[in-house]
Amino acid sequence: MDERTIRRVIKRLKDAGYLTVQTTVKEDANRGFIKRNSYFIKPVIKDYFFLDNSFFKQNYSAKIAGFLLLLKAICLNNTNTIQ
Repeated sequence: MDERTIRRVIKRLKDAGYLTVQTTVKEDANRGFIKRNSYFIKPVIKDYFFLDNSFFKQNYSAKIAGFLLLLKAICLNNTNTIQ
């Protein structure tokens, strides 16, 4: 992905209040000052689910991965339960 696209999306998310960026500066003897960013996504109170990063490391086909995400999307908030 183009770096400008990433910067633009981060700015839009920050402006909309969905993303907070925390920058820390550390001093390194060999490289001088190092800036590190931590990104925090504002949690949604309703209609959400959490997805562990290990999901993306699985070798699911695109169709299976899409189906699993759609199935998870209709579950109750942060559960695997469908009513």
